Amino acid sequence: MSTGNEKGNKYINIGAVVLVLLLIATTAYFLFGMRNVTQGPQILINAPAEGVVVDRSVVELQGKVKNVSKISINGEPIKVQGDDRIKEQFVLQPGENTFRLTAQDKYGHSTEKMVKIIYKQQ
Repeated sequence: MSTGNEKGNKYINIGAVVLVLLLIATTAYFLFGMRNVTQGPQILINAPAEGVVVDRSVVELQGKVKNVSKISINGEPIKVQGDDRIKEQFVLQPGENTFRLTAQDKYGHSTEKMVKIIYKQQ
């Protein structure tokens, strides 16, 4: 013979399982959101390659950023396109040209990336 108490325990166990699953889901969501805080800003330069030698005076610096709220090249702010891409043209001086990219995220973390390009006039 079954008692009403067994039925009540069954509902309590299901409630406990649901509560634990909600707690796990909430924790996972929180940790997923925090990855931007822990990773900080990131800069990836696609072109030109570091140390490349070019024979034209104009070069286009292309790349992609992640977790960036502000970015500058040699201290001059640049815009990030909607798909997190950067694309800027520069006139090179003969010899070695160094570009310092500095990025900052909304939490105040920053990172730098240096790109050297050598311009040899023909």
